[in-house]
Amino acid sequence: MDTKYCPICLSTDADDDREWTTWPCGHSIHTACALQNALRGNVSCAMCRTLLVEDEEDVIAARESAQRRALAMRRQRVFLSAIRMSERRRPVSLTRTVKAYERAKITLENARKERLDALVRMRDHQDDARANGMVVRLHPVFSRRVWRAELGVWRTKRRIQDEMMLLDEV
Repeated sequence: MDTKYCPICLSTDADDDREWTTWPCGHSIHTACALQNALRGNVSCAMCRTLLVEDEEDVIAARESAQRRALAMRRQRVFLSAIRMSERRRPVSLTRTVKAYERAKITLENARKERLDALVRMRDHQDDARANGMVVRLHPVFSRRVWRAELGVWRTKRRIQDEMMLLDEV
């Protein structure tokens, strides 16, 4: 018996006992994963990208509907966050968030400089190391610092967008 796997969550039918749906193209997917995929506006098979609806206007309407629902859910999450902040007597402050964004950008710039300096030092010592039969590699901590700093910039940028959305609604 061939084991099938869900292309969305990548689990196999042997891993769990969830319900499966088979598309007209013959591919199988977890029913719950298919519903989540459709809610995101994806109306094609996750394996072969065959459209599951006939009419292209239905595809466009389904994607627009999913985007509206996602925006409404994000607005609701932002408003709930603002309510929690007001309960803690912490006002929504765009200037504070912008300052945090600037600090995050500086942290990212410093992390990138550290990684570049480490790469230059590594290149300087690489010839000596090769002569002695050693391999020189960049320590992963430098890449992790850059990744964390990029994540911090992304998070504060998202917070600014959320607070701008709040200010637009008021």
